Amino acid sequence: MLEAINEGIEIESEKTGEKRKPITGKQVGRILTEIGISGTANKIMSTISDSVETDTTPKNEKTTKSPAKK
Repeated sequence: MLEAINEGIEIESEKTGEKRKPITGKQVGRILTEIGISGTANKIMSTISDSVETDTTPKNEKTTKSPAKK
């Protein structure tokens, strides 16, 4: 959890140019206590889902050609 949160902070810092300090294990523990472990897992999954754009076109979709007329 600690590494994932700090990675997110680092990515956000790169995007905004604002330097934020990484959090400590103690701070992660407080976050988990405040919102609960299951709430944390749900929030992480929701955040990941929201941040990933999906493409509705299958990547391996083959195009079919009409047979050549003789």
